[in-house]
Amino acid sequence: MRSPRPLPARPDDHDDGPPAGSRYQRLDSAAVRGSAATLQRRIYARFPRRSLWEVGGELIALVDEVVEGGGISRRRIRSARLLSRLGVLVVLLVFGTAIALAAASLWSNPDALGPVDWLPLLETVVNDLVFAGIAIFFLLAVPQRMERARVLRVLHRLRSLAHVIDMHQLVKVPERLPTARPEAGGTTSPAHPRGPGAGSARGGGAASSEAAVGDAHGRGAGPSGDDVPPVAADGTDAASSPTTDERGGELWMTRSEMTQYLDYCTEMLSLVGKTAALFAEDTTDGDVLDAVEGIETLTSDMARKVWQKIAIIQEQAG
Repeated sequence: MRSPRPLPARPDDHDDGPPAGSRYQRLDSAAVRGSAATLQRRIYARFPRRSLWEVGGELIALVDEVVEGGGISRRRIRSARLLSRLGVLVVLLVFGTAIALAAASLWSNPDALGPVDWLPLLETVVNDLVFAGIAIFFLLAVPQRMERARVLRVLHRLRSLAHVIDMHQLVKVPERLPTARPEAGGTTSPAHPRGPGAGSARGGGAASSEAAVGDAHGRGAGPSGDDVPPVAADGTDAASSPTTDERGGELWMTRSEMTQYLDYCTEMLSLVGKTAALFAEDTTDGDVLDAVEGIETLTSDMARKVWQKIAIIQEQAG
């Protein structure tokens, strides 16, 4: 076991960034992605017929988009930054050349201007300085505005993803859980309603709502790369061994399954907030920081509502 040791002292003229030896003063994008991939595999192993694991794949794709420097928008921003720097050089070159020519003309013929002629000359120089400064400020601000617009677009997609996750838990109502029935292995869990029309009365809205969410996000396409769904312990695909019952085309949940499902929703909402916080690592832009804070507040409020449902289920079981 490693003994704790303090970080080395920093010089007085250090910047405000984290020290070189620090591992915990900066959000690690690789750790966020790894947590999202692990969560997706856990959800698929537990609920292979639910579309929540597909939402996890969308979250992983967004984390990759945040971390990677590719994409059309990033290439446009790099091009705009290069062109803006070239424009600044052109402005400085033109202004410097004009000043140099005027100074050379005055140096060669110092008696050409009288005392009264210096006032309009100084006014012209000041005007040129002001307009050159405005042009330089505008050229340098163009890439920053483009970067801000790109970040806000991605943050808007993260906000939409948080609402999609909230839609998945929205139809999971603990009060609709029926009375206990024996499960395999001797434990008790909620019994499903029986009789004509009972399935549609109790679970039809939930199943149809989740099916609609799954269809809207490409249900049926499994994760790729390192996010391949896990395999059961007996060597079979987890999708061939569902953990939930299917009756009349609808998927039913026990109390423990609903609790686990809602817990997965809270974990995914937390990861959405962490993904948004990745944008705040390298920027001090006020609009971006406000958008990140808004997403973190939104996901925290959504997770709080989910935990209230979990508390209700635990009270019912107790």
